[in-house]
Amino acid sequence: SSVPHQILVHVAYRPASACSTRPDVWGFPRRNLACYYGTPGATYTYYFAGSTHCLNDSIVEFISTSPFRVQKGSIYQRSNYTWGVTVTWTSPAGQTGLQPFCVAAVDNNGQTSNQWCVMIAVGASNPSIITPTFVQGTASPLGTVMATQSRFSIQ
Repeated sequence: SSVPHQILVHVAYRPASACSTRPDVWGFPRRNLACYYGTPGATYTYYFAGSTHCLNDSIVEFISTSPFRVQKGSIYQRSNYTWGVTVTWTSPAGQTGLQPFCVAAVDNNGQTSNQWCVMIAVGASNPSIITPTFVQGTASPLGTVMATQSRFSIQ
C-alpha cells in the first residue's frame, strides 16, 4: 500500500540590495526563553519591537507562534530603525497549562529575525522553576524546566 504525502517547500533568497544583517526583535519584559505565570481568563498585553540595521529597510510583519485568541494591532514606526506592534491575549477561562509564545520580525526584504520566545504557565500561582543543570556532565536542558515537568528535551 502507499500513503500520499504533501510537502511544502519555501525557498527564500536575500536580494542583492538587502541589508547584510538580519532584523532584531524583542518585547517580553523578561529574557528570551523565560517563564511567566498567568491566570485563566486574564487579559495580557505585550509590546513587541523590531529593528533594522540599514537605511531604507523597514519591519513589515511580526509573525508569531502564539496561543489562540491573540489580537495583533497595526505595525507602527517608533524611530528611524525601529517598528512596534501591540499584542493582546486573553487566556481561556477554565483552561490551564503551558502556552508557548514566540515572535519574530520580518523586514521588507523578507529577512526574518531570530525568534523571541517565552512560556506562559496558565493556572500556576508562581511556578517553581528549576535552574538548568548538567546531566551526567554531557548536556543540559535549554531554557526553563518547570518543577512540574516530567519530560524535557536535550538539544
